[in-house]
Amino acid sequence: MCSEYPRFQDRQESYMQNNIIQNYNERQEVYSISLRRSKREEFAYKRRQTSTNENTEVPFIITGMVVCLPRIVKIQEQLKENCSDGIKKKALEMFKAIIMNPEIGKEIIKYSIENGLVLDILGFVNSSFTEKLVAEAVSCLSVICYSGNEFIEYLKRNDAIAKLIGIIDYSRELATEQALYALGNISGEADYYRDILISLDFLSIVLNLIEKCQNNPQSTLLEVSLWNLGNLVRWRPIPFELGKQTASIAKKFFFSPSEKVVAEALRIFLSLSNGSDELISEIFPLNVIEDIMNYLNSPIEDIHFLAVKIIGNLATGDDGQVQKLLDLGLLGRLLNLSFIASPNTKQNIMWILGNITCGSHLQRQQVLDHTIFNFIMQGIIDPSQKVRLEASFAINHIVHNGNDEQALAVIDRGFFRYVKDALRFNDPDFLYNIIEFCQGALGAGDDRAEDLGTKNMTAVEFNETGCLDVLEKLQDHNNGDIYKKVVFIITTYFGIAENVPPLDMGPGVAFS
Repeated sequence: MCSEYPRFQDRQESYMQNNIIQNYNERQEVYSISLRRSKREEFAYKRRQTSTNENTEVPFIITGMVVCLPRIVKIQEQLKENCSDGIKKKALEMFKAIIMNPEIGKEIIKYSIENGLVLDILGFVNSSFTEKLVAEAVSCLSVICYSGNEFIEYLKRNDAIAKLIGIIDYSRELATEQALYALGNISGEADYYRDILISLDFLSIVLNLIEKCQNNPQSTLLEVSLWNLGNLVRWRPIPFELGKQTASIAKKFFFSPSEKVVAEALRIFLSLSNGSDELISEIFPLNVIEDIMNYLNSPIEDIHFLAVKIIGNLATGDDGQVQKLLDLGLLGRLLNLSFIASPNTKQNIMWILGNITCGSHLQRQQVLDHTIFNFIMQGIIDPSQKVRLEASFAINHIVHNGNDEQALAVIDRGFFRYVKDALRFNDPDFLYNIIEFCQGALGAGDDRAEDLGTKNMTAVEFNETGCLDVLEKLQDHNNGDIYKKVVFIITTYFGIAENVPPLDMGPGVAFS
């Protein structure tokens, strides 16, 4: 706490010594790590490609092992017999449709490994076969790779990774595209596989494909190549030179006419924004940050959502990094985006604002003075639990990291009008944050009342807005931490014993 406000600091220390609150910094650190990890895992690092041809009619999904097993035997016979390529392609399509069934797909894959069918399919990953047949076989392998690490390991042991890389050829676009889907699913599984791919010169192959496709922005091959490039830098630690090289390629596509290509370029920078401070400093100069921030204005959800995620990661940096974002007009851009934001985007906007209110005194004040603070206050009664929780952290940081004036400024903005309804939500983490902020604000009001020789007007407002009535009902809450806080607030600032009707808050009543 700021040394210029000693009573504020003493009050917080007193709460800690009396075991009224948990170690907030520790709680927030654990939460932030978990949240950031979950945010990274939201993205499709693995993808299922269901068809090798837009005009191909994918067979219906068959359910039930009893029905499927005889079909698997028939498929294997068709692939081994001297059938036409057309029949073999149809057999592969049928196999892919079966293993894409979420109920039995993995069991069918296991059975197909045991009876040698997967090895038979792997045998078609050879440039000596027609491109359409190769592409269909590789598409099956892509679904298998998507289905789990145990299947990737099986394919790796049978040299599938090298075979898939071996059929990549710009002139055979259909087969190459399917090979990239399979390899992307492999590299999206673990850093171990990324290292294997890089050792097989896969990075150079991807960069070569990107260079050949760059003048054709609508090319699916370009999109899938960029996705693979992003997967190579997904895993931490990101090798510094690999990160630099990847960033230099990705930023060339920031202004592509293809929304999908722009999205892939932004996904690459999202992965890079989880890199080391040294890497972030190198690849995120002001012009790149501004280009990314411009996409906050995009009406396309996939685009502005990715931009928000990247900015959110950058906002976890030091105060200097955060100030760069603020100087580029971040708050105004986030406010504009908030009017069209989906719940997921709102959650991430709140996450960014919470990182800012956790920063320096000046940065907290910039948020308090901006119209976007109304968005934060409204956030604590948002229908989305995740939005409410992020908003509660953004608010709580002000009382934990700020001073009395900033805590009381929140109240002066009409915060208690929202608290009454917010206290009705039964989410312990959220309630803890809101009640803890109220505790700090009431304490700040006590200090101001002592300085001015008046009653605690913050407590008066807390009661007059109906917050005290709702708070009293929380004395029965089954969460021990919330119970302690509620009792502390009621007994300390209102002189009301547990389960006793509230004190008359009429004129002339002062608070001790």
